[in-house]
Amino acid sequence: MVSQKTIQYTLKVRLMIYHTLAQDFCTLVNEDQTSGHRQVMWSGKNNAVPTGLYLYRIVACDFVKSQKRMPVK
Repeated sequence: MVSQKTIQYTLKVRLMIYHTLAQDFCTLVNEDQTSGHRQVMWSGKNNAVPTGLYLYRIVACDFVKSQKRMPVK
């Protein structure tokens, strides 16, 4: 009989917002997290942001994803 062992791990996750005309605008997440589904709200209202197109970039280990976002005012 094979004994089962739990393998625990965390991921270093970083979620950044960039303005198309500027560099790193703000960081929403920068912490170790366990596996699972997460969500974070960003409307631009919590930071006084200029109107325009923004990009978000999420990095976790070797995974990187970027997408466009336009905050609703």
